[in-house]
Amino acid sequence: KKESTTTVPIKEAIDTSKYNLYTYSIPFWTGNIVYNESVYPMTTQNGENEVIQLLYDAVEIIEVRSSDLKKVYKAGVDYKLENGKLVIPKGSSIPVNSYNDYYLANPLANNSQKRLNGGYIYFSEGDVFHKRQIAVTYRHNKKWNGPIPAKQGSKLPKLQAAINNKDPLTIVYYGDSISCGANASSTVGAAPMAPSWPQMFTASLEKMGLYVTDFNTSMGGQISQWGVTNVQSKVIRYTPDLVVLGWGMNDGTKWNNVSPDTYKNNIKQIINKIRASLPDCEFILIGTMLPNPEAVEFVGPHEEYTAKLYEIQKEYSGVAVANMTEIHKYMLTRKKYRDMTGNNVNHPNDFLSRVYLQVLLETLSK
Repeated sequence: KKESTTTVPIKEAIDTSKYNLYTYSIPFWTGNIVYNESVYPMTTQNGENEVIQLLYDAVEIIEVRSSDLKKVYKAGVDYKLENGKLVIPKGSSIPVNSYNDYYLANPLANNSQKRLNGGYIYFSEGDVFHKRQIAVTYRHNKKWNGPIPAKQGSKLPKLQAAINNKDPLTIVYYGDSISCGANASSTVGAAPMAPSWPQMFTASLEKMGLYVTDFNTSMGGQISQWGVTNVQSKVIRYTPDLVVLGWGMNDGTKWNNVSPDTYKNNIKQIINKIRASLPDCEFILIGTMLPNPEAVEFVGPHEEYTAKLYEIQKEYSGVAVANMTEIHKYMLTRKKYRDMTGNNVNHPNDFLSRVYLQVLLETLSK
């Protein structure tokens, strides 16, 4: 484990002007530098620039860039550090989003969702939120007080053997739009073209020396029952050694309203059908990130779904749970949802996609 790389001078660790798989895979809960953490600058209701809370209280802002990583903003002119927080002064060249463009009194066609306390919040697919965010690289001196994913490599013995022996490995990613890669910048065609978390996970395994063949058969907008129905054509036909299941976000919406027990049964059916044809197949079950708590129609029993995944793990061998749910929940005590989202309701941006990667890598470690 090479945690020491996070404490060397910044230029030795990474060129922050472009995507770097190695540095971005370093868990944010280790070391003392956070690279290109995303934030969504916004005004307060009275029109003042909001003071921005970062994941940690910073002791030094190393760099602030536009979300495409091409523009570097000037310290002392475009931003300041005050009491560990990022401050954007008046006259800054950093674009600051309007409170009234984010919180809406009336709906916009295809670009708003009902807000929990009345009114609407802005919503958009594509690169809209990505372009409105900025990337902050900073140093801190705090210890991470939130949850850390459990190391579960021992629960995936065949995957561990493949890693140790540098064996060929076939992976199928099977889930909803989050597993498709929405809204990674490469998925929406925007700089810096950071890969989706499934692509990053495959690339990380390849860096370990494995020859990986992967298939991503995920489908946006679908729920776990769709996963049950299509498991033969979407998974079994590819004879995977490892299946990464990422269901739950859409199950929990007000439109689908899937109960936790039904969700559990669906995941078990997927596993059973695959194991009937591929008895040696192993699984990583992903506890989904959370929906925007202000998007009332998206909020559901997502935390209960993740608890059900742990129940499933107790019933099967060769199953690990990658718990994004508890990590994201804690992150939301430090940062705004809009800081980490690609669409403002249920998709990660590049920064949160990197957290998916980090959680997966920690989960498969021993």
